[in-house]
Amino acid sequence: MAIVGHKIQREFLKKSFENSRISHAYLFSGVDGLGKKTVALEFVKLINDQKKDLSKNHPDLIMVEPQPSIQISQIRDIQKALSLRPFSAPFKIAIIDEAEKMTAQAQNCLLKTLEEPKGQAILFLISSSPEMLFETVRSRVQSLEFYPLASAEMRDFLKSKTSLLNLEKLVFISEGRPGKAIDFLKNPEKLEVWWQMFEDVQKLVDSNISSRFKYLNDFFQENNSKEFLNIFLRYFRLALLSKCSALPKIFSQNASKLKISRDFNKSYSLERIKDIIKIGEKIRFLVSNTNINRKLALETLFLNI
Repeated sequence: MAIVGHKIQREFLKKSFENSRISHAYLFSGVDGLGKKTVALEFVKLINDQKKDLSKNHPDLIMVEPQPSIQISQIRDIQKALSLRPFSAPFKIAIIDEAEKMTAQAQNCLLKTLEEPKGQAILFLISSSPEMLFETVRSRVQSLEFYPLASAEMRDFLKSKTSLLNLEKLVFISEGRPGKAIDFLKNPEKLEVWWQMFEDVQKLVDSNISSRFKYLNDFFQENNSKEFLNIFLRYFRLALLSKCSALPKIFSQNASKLKISRDFNKSYSLERIKDIIKIGEKIRFLVSNTNINRKLALETLFLNI
């Protein structure tokens, strides 16, 4: 996938290579869908002087993903691979995706690699929840934070890839995450599902508690709960900006096209909106990182709006 945005981070990495100041380990953090792993792979190609796209089967590249967590055995496999000399490149590379899903045992095991770095090995941790990593892990890596792209950047990136109406939907619903927008382009039915959820949230905030619980009983799908919470929080952040008269100009211009009210629900006070966002973020964290009953969690949320 072509990289869009993150100029500061990419320039920092390029300069570190040019000045021979490459770290033995990096932590790339930021919300899902920003392109953190894509930037890591771009950097790997640079430092290993590789012109072609990298594949998971490259002998000097180890890719680790959760299944559904990352176990100590996977970290030991990394350690074994990194202890060997590179096969055809200057560096052996290991990329741990969704690193926050490492078990406690896996993180403790990884510390040995971080404390005793190999001269020809580089480790990348990719995480949307770096706070889930041990402080001892975070203190031994070079941290680089990634941020959502501006709407203008997203619009320029997407305008040649979709229709005008879908463009505004994509820019709005992907929230500055090019990876998420690309996923929607590949799976247009997902965009419609997400958009329907946003329309549902707009209706739910004005409904009574029985209507909200009926919605959960009739339409709730557990595998969409995290996405629903993202959209829920998106709505209330816009409500917060609206209350502060700080809605982005570009949103105000396109709200009518998207059939979104610019006024939101005027009955909510500023403090109430802040409280709802705080509760929503807590529940989203629990849904993402624990085995909490997702339907019960959303019921709790609906009781608080």
